[in-house]
Amino acid sequence: MNGNLEKKFDASRPDGRSPNANPEADTGADTEAILQTALRAPSAENTQPWRVERGRTGVLVRYDRSRRMPSDPGGMLDYTGLGALIESIVLAASGRGLLATVEAPPPRDDDDRLPLVADIRFAPGGAPDPLCEFLASRCTTRRMAADKPVPGDLLESMARAVRQPGVRIDWIPAGRVRDVAALVGDATRLRFEHAEYHREFYENLRFTRDEAERTGDGLDVATLQLPPGVASVMRFFRKWSRTRVGNLLGYSRGIGSHAAKEVAGSGAVGMLTVEEPDPGSFLRGGRDFQRVWLEATRLGLAFHPVAGLTVFVGHGERPDAIESPPDLIEKTRQIAGRFRSLAPAASGRTPQMMFRVGYGPRPAVASLRRPIG
Repeated sequence: MNGNLEKKFDASRPDGRSPNANPEADTGADTEAILQTALRAPSAENTQPWRVERGRTGVLVRYDRSRRMPSDPGGMLDYTGLGALIESIVLAASGRGLLATVEAPPPRDDDDRLPLVADIRFAPGGAPDPLCEFLASRCTTRRMAADKPVPGDLLESMARAVRQPGVRIDWIPAGRVRDVAALVGDATRLRFEHAEYHREFYENLRFTRDEAERTGDGLDVATLQLPPGVASVMRFFRKWSRTRVGNLLGYSRGIGSHAAKEVAGSGAVGMLTVEEPDPGSFLRGGRDFQRVWLEATRLGLAFHPVAGLTVFVGHGERPDAIESPPDLIEKTRQIAGRFRSLAPAASGRTPQMMFRVGYGPRPAVASLRRPIG
């Protein structure tokens, strides 16, 4: 186990805090160092949908709903990022000889813009989790060697990194990877054929280092390991009016084909699934997604999350969780049906995140983060 304890949240207290929120020691000096390390946690398109509040003996993690992406069904991607941050805090604390106790309040469905998702308390004790050593070196690697499959024992080691109840890792059989890759390509293409999702994508892109440094979030194109000239093409299609015309000439098809080629050339393709499509499950899934990614880093593997397919499966299977454009609904239902036929291991479960692993060079540039707070 990773030394983390899950406790019930005491909603009866007016401040929403746990009755045992007073550990013996003041850990404030460690808190800053823990957060500096943990806030490198991943989030979809580096949106960082969190607000962190420091305390004398711990931190509060809140969900900043103002940073939610319109395409995200039921906040699935946001809760994945929040879970990754929580797990990163727990791991970073263990590296400083502290035991982190996580108290999770019941998920709220009201209009609170900053609902509390975790009250994390630090106390002396506990051994360092081996994964804490890889928090700083974890990164997204998109460029992978197409002819180097990942050995089965390494895949098993990644699957064993899971700790949370109801979370599971399955691997796409090698014989079905190309079919799944084609489906990823179709899902990626959809995003560039609808104005709202096109706008969402470009709002999160940073075409210069100045842009990235000014916002401290989003995807710096320098981190994407794109072929020469592709960033300039993407910048040209920043305007929807150009993309709409470009799609008639094959722009969206080209982007979908590139995504499919990436997945088809992976050393292995995995899927993280949870039992239910609810915030608590997605939060636990996010915690374990970070652990799996860190284990891949420990093993020397390249790792690339592939969120588009699970997002549009969510659109197709949970239409009440998202306001999809009318012309997109039937397309996403078809994508969901094709996914289920290709991934029977996920039957009866909710796909939260797909990812690819393999061997490849680290990106030369790291994505940035917003200041703490």
